[in-house]
Amino acid sequence: MFYRIFTQEFNISFFIPKKDTCEFCEAYKNSTEEEKEMKKESYLKHHQEKLLSRNEKEKDNDDNIVVAVYDLQAVFQCPKGEISVFYYKSKRNVLNLTIYDIKNHFVECYVWDESQAHRGANEIATCVFKYIKNISEGGKPVDVVFYSDNAAGQQKNKFTTAMYFYSVQNYPNIKSITHKFLIKGHTQNEGDSVHSQIERHVKRQLRSGPIYTPEGFIGAIKAARKKSTPIHVNEICYSDICDWKAVISKVNFVLQKDEDKNTIKISEIKVFKLLKDEPDTLYFKTSYAEEFKRAIIIKKKVDFNFPLKKAFDRKPGLAEKKKEDIFSLLNGNHIPEYYRSYFESL
Repeated sequence: MFYRIFTQEFNISFFIPKKDTCEFCEAYKNSTEEEKEMKKESYLKHHQEKLLSRNEKEKDNDDNIVVAVYDLQAVFQCPKGEISVFYYKSKRNVLNLTIYDIKNHFVECYVWDESQAHRGANEIATCVFKYIKNISEGGKPVDVVFYSDNAAGQQKNKFTTAMYFYSVQNYPNIKSITHKFLIKGHTQNEGDSVHSQIERHVKRQLRSGPIYTPEGFIGAIKAARKKSTPIHVNEICYSDICDWKAVISKVNFVLQKDEDKNTIKISEIKVFKLLKDEPDTLYFKTSYAEEFKRAIIIKKKVDFNFPLKKAFDRKPGLAEKKKEDIFSLLNGNHIPEYYRSYFESL
């Protein structure tokens, strides 16, 4: 009866949005007229910030500016396949940070799994640091502009800011680094299209059989782009991860008040900028519509030419529960015996 009415008589289907909708905008849309009147000012400001943030990307088109957007893809779990027992076992998480060059449409993916590193500020900052290092080797002086979402645990924090300070002062060709945060609920960006391409290719690959190791996921990433420059994959090891928290301690990094003695709340920052010529200063905006404010956040003279400390002394490895579940799949012949030595090395 349902099938006949919905598909034959009325051709009705449930709407599935192509992208996540903004919770603030959705709440406003579903409010009563009285509630809308109360929220109108904040809604209009939210809408204006959304438009201004998108206009910023269009304006960043100077030849000497590198503009890139980065985002962490949804966690890929392996082994992955249509075998029902896989759904009831703890699996190994594989992470992919995608950095998309908006001008050249080049894509760099930084891939690691949870046996090598975690999913925090050190890991994200290290991947971006490697990207900046590659840019600096290009020869000519450049300004770098990054866009991202507002994830506090990954990039909207003082650890990432410390990494930017270190990069600007250590790489001669980097004149400045600016980071612009897209408005919450409207963070759709070019990286999303890359993630969609990867997910589609993973689905195609799964038709041939399960993916048992991260290498299968990496292969899917490399093959995901058919009509443009292939995605370049950087495989990250635990020994690559830098301890950016140690950098904060070494340079006495303090993000508290601006030069007008106003308290700085990093959660409210929309844009910040670092200049090579001002190694102690952070310029920031709490709205795209305002001018930059200034804050001295390094109180003493610092020589940034010091070696970086590693975040891990040894490979973190997998949790015991995940090891047990993986070996139960091996012992049950749900994962081919060929992979046993590989999983034993984790």
